[in-house]
Amino acid sequence: GDIKTLRENFGLSQEKFSSRFGFSLGTLRLWEQGSRRPDKAASVLLALVVKFPDAVSEVVREGTDKKWKSGEMCPRGLSD
Repeated sequence: GDIKTLRENFGLSQEKFSSRFGFSLGTLRLWEQGSRRPDKAASVLLALVVKFPDAVSEVVREGTDKKWKSGEMCPRGLSD
C-alpha cells in the first residue's frame, strides 16, 4: 500500500505519524517521495500499524528499551 495514503487516513502530519508509530521523520519522507522503500522489518511494523494502531502507538509511547533490558517483554522462561 501507499504510505502517504495510510498516514493521511489517520489524519496525521508526517511529524505526528512518525512520532506516534516510531519511524524517523526523514525515513518517512523518503518513503513517501518514493526515494526509498521500507525494509522487511519496517514493512512488518507498517502492517501492524494498519491492523493494531493503538497497540503499536502504546508500545512506542511507553518505550521498549527499558522493558527489553528488564525482561518485562520476554515470554516466560526467555529472560533467564
